[in-house]
Amino acid sequence: MAGVQRTPPNTPRTQFSNIGVAETRSEPDISTAVSECGYVNTNRSKRPRSQVSPQEESDHESLLKLELQLAKWKKEQDSSIAKQLADQTSLIAKLSSDIGDIKKQNNLIQASNAEIFKSNSGIIQSLEFFNKQFEDLKAEVETLRKERRDQQI
Repeated sequence: MAGVQRTPPNTPRTQFSNIGVAETRSEPDISTAVSECGYVNTNRSKRPRSQVSPQEESDHESLLKLELQLAKWKKEQDSSIAKQLADQTSLIAKLSSDIGDIKKQNNLIQASNAEIFKSNSGIIQSLEFFNKQFEDLKAEVETLRKERRDQQI
């Protein structure tokens, strides 16, 4: 174990001296180097612009268009909501007045029912009185018939 080396052996610098200077250097003017070099493609092939695509406009212009479109949409939504709110308010007012009319009619019906009940109770008392008179007269007629039969015998 004493004879084992623990660090790698020193390599002489001559092994890396084979790499060319041109491979490790950088060109300070890249555009000149690219134009001189034959294997670099600098042309970018893009799809042609269609006739219906929007023309170039600045980010500020597109932002303004978007803001205008959003403002228009907001205005439409606000008017739609205001219309719906007005419709609902008129419907609620109509329902409220209809409910008030129904309550008035209900009160009138209850009052007329109370009057009918009072007049019916008077009629019932009259009928009971007539019925009692009839029963009394019937009983009296029966007693008179009985007395008459008894006298004829």
